[in-house]
Amino acid sequence: MYWTLAPMRRLLFLDYDGVLWPTRAPGDFTFGCVSRLAATLRSHECDIVVSSSWRFHRDWDDLLRPLGQELGSRVVGATGGPCYGRWPRYQEIQAYMRAHAPGADWRALDDSQHEFPPGCLELFVCNPNVGVDERPLQQLHAWLGAVAPEMGAAPYDTRHAPSLKG
Repeated sequence: MYWTLAPMRRLLFLDYDGVLWPTRAPGDFTFGCVSRLAATLRSHECDIVVSSSWRFHRDWDDLLRPLGQELGSRVVGATGGPCYGRWPRYQEIQAYMRAHAPGADWRALDDSQHEFPPGCLELFVCNPNVGVDERPLQQLHAWLGAVAPEMGAAPYDTRHAPSLKG
């Protein structure tokens, strides 16, 4: 019997303001970028963790409602209490990872680059005046479409394995 490795769990930490809509958007544009993000995630396995400061003053249903069914069904949690000091959003994500998803592969969609260490490879930066647009969505798609890092093992039935004989 051969063993194949199972793909690693992937988590997307999602900010709201400046990501799901521009920070200076008219009232009717609130959550205007949700459909773009949903379309990018549609064919990929990826859970969402809310990292937006909205988690501090909205109840769970109010936090999920604007995401719609397609994105809302992917939400598995929210980062915890606020962190202070250098790179607070990054610290909040690290605390979540240690507590709930050690070893998982993660990325963040956020417009607050100053809340992450310089050169943070896990950060897909959104322009706060535009929201999530083509560049971070392409980065997200490339990350999700890449061969996943491997962890764990699952049995592979050798009756269906390709022959190595020439």
